[in-house]
Amino acid sequence: MARILGTVSSGYVEQVYELSQTFNTSGTYTVPAGKTQVAVICIGAGGGGGGGAGHNMGGAGGGAGTGNITEHSVTSGANYTVTVGSGGNGGPWENGTGNAGGASSFGNLVSSASGNGGGAGMPGSYNSPGNGGGGNGGRNAYVNDNNTASGNSGNSAPALGSNVAGLPTSVSYGGGGGAGSGSPIYDENNQSYRRPGSPGGGGSDKGGAGGQGGLDRSNNGQPGSAGSAPGGGGGGGGGKGYTWTSNFSASGGSGGAGGRGQVIVYVK
Repeated sequence: MARILGTVSSGYVEQVYELSQTFNTSGTYTVPAGKTQVAVICIGAGGGGGGGAGHNMGGAGGGAGTGNITEHSVTSGANYTVTVGSGGNGGPWENGTGNAGGASSFGNLVSSASGNGGGAGMPGSYNSPGNGGGGNGGRNAYVNDNNTASGNSGNSAPALGSNVAGLPTSVSYGGGGGAGSGSPIYDENNQSYRRPGSPGGGGSDKGGAGGQGGLDRSNNGQPGSAGSAPGGGGGGGGGKGYTWTSNFSASGGSGGAGGRGQVIVYVK
């Protein structure tokens, strides 16, 4: 039986919210006996990272799932269908765009988590890195230039906050996936590889790290990491492949999948 928390003044008991149930997968929530109010945190799933190209750019990172917290009047014993959004699939190598993550919901009271899971990334062209909901893709590292080969870190989604008694004051959730890096380039003058691709940065908080570009001849780009789950982390972008041959046979890495969302229910 749930505890009644609060202070007593003139016979009145001030009730506060208690954690009732956490959903990491979809299911059904039944309002406990004697309870008439719920507060629901819905976090959408992260988007998948973009795939890296075979002789081009690293893929961009998927965006973080975002969320909201809302209060609702309910009836004891009522049932609500809870949907936890599935993470977006990462894109395949060679111009593969990642998919956006799915929304999370609580019956018809909360139709979706804000942002619906975040955007997905895609590879760019030789001179223009792809843009994703998380990090931007890494570009080629040309000989004698000062451009970085690695992708950027994804941004974290803002924490949810509440000043209502019994609810958490801060709820952290997924960060954007880091981007996959570019690749090394062969310096014919020095007969050596320069600027080896470094891993794309991970999103802060729970975001997936980006893939790493190929580091040597006939070395394929590495796939991006999956976003964290539950909590909607964005998938990392795939690294670019590289080979110093005339047929450009190396393949890029695939994008990482986004992390699934989450639904948390408080009751009083």
